Amino acid sequence: MPELGRRFIVALSGGMALGAYQGGALARLCETGPAPDGFAGASVGALNAAIAAGTPRERTGEALRSFWTSASDVLLGGFLSPAAKPEAPDPFGEGRRATSALASLMFGRPGMFRPQISSLHWARPQPGLYSLEPLRPRLESLIDFDRLNSGETQLVVTASDVVTGEQVVFDTRRGDRIGPDHLMASCAMLPIFAPIEIDGRLLGDGGLTGNMPLAPFLEVGLREALLAVAIDLMPLPGSRPRTMVEAAARAADVAFASRTWSLIAAARREHELMTRVATLQRAQGEEASPPGAAAIVMLDYPLGPSEPGLAKLFDYSATTLERRWSAGERGMEAALTAAMSLADTDGFVATRCDAEPRRERASA
Repeated sequence: MPELGRRFIVALSGGMALGAYQGGALARLCETGPAPDGFAGASVGALNAAIAAGTPRERTGEALRSFWTSASDVLLGGFLSPAAKPEAPDPFGEGRRATSALASLMFGRPGMFRPQISSLHWARPQPGLYSLEPLRPRLESLIDFDRLNSGETQLVVTASDVVTGEQVVFDTRRGDRIGPDHLMASCAMLPIFAPIEIDGRLLGDGGLTGNMPLAPFLEVGLREALLAVAIDLMPLPGSRPRTMVEAAARAADVAFASRTWSLIAAARREHELMTRVATLQRAQGEEASPPGAAAIVMLDYPLGPSEPGLAKLFDYSATTLERRWSAGERGMEAALTAAMSLADTDGFVATRCDAEPRRERASA
């Protein structure tokens, strides 16, 4: 890959089981793309980002594959979901996906979460239906946290203070030390998962205050040139909902994704204002530097008719995860092509990358 001449970062949104798409994208990035200077993640995006930042580049794809395989139904002997080629016909897909989602809700997911029966008992209330404790040993087995915190590659993880409502940012470039608790806190979407207490603050899912953690990098990008690939698992484009379930899923996608584009629009306005101020200052003979150029490629998860409703977030069937992984590989190839074309662009540019044909996309 050519030298970029600017900071290259990858930002990853939340989206639970849809995160296998990011896994495939990051694996392909490590095979064919430039090495990122930094990663940022919220919720499941924080897990994928931490694995990428906390493993050697040549082993990142293997570590990500191991993480997503361990969470899939294939560990149940393939009973729910026999492994299949990503593009093979799937005549029993609807039943398989529904069964996988139901199994996740009833029994949890290996290496990720388990039910908290006491949360349904009046005498022992819990602020979440599931515990993320099974995730801790899995993360510790896959991630070299000393490497992650070494500063070699910046990692930004976001969470939300569930008491104050503030966004909480952990940044290794700033000197924060990120461990399993920080990653689990970023995933703790209330009331599904119980929040995690860190340094006296009760923290929940980073997506509650911003599902796409671009803000920390955009602030830096106003001072230095930046190139970003942002992978959004809750896409803004969609189709007309036909049922109440589809309407609920569409509402969630729009609520999360619209914040991202509002953030980008605000950053663009600030960039333009800083450019004008610098121009006026130079015209008056004062020393002034314009803001750094910023180019953002937004890669949306390609929702299709085979993933209806909110159940897609709990579908960990091996066939589904493999299809998401393969789609992520294709998506990253398209995103890298778009990013390279913008690497020399001045000003502030943000574009959406459609890696899959529009005809395949449907409502969530």
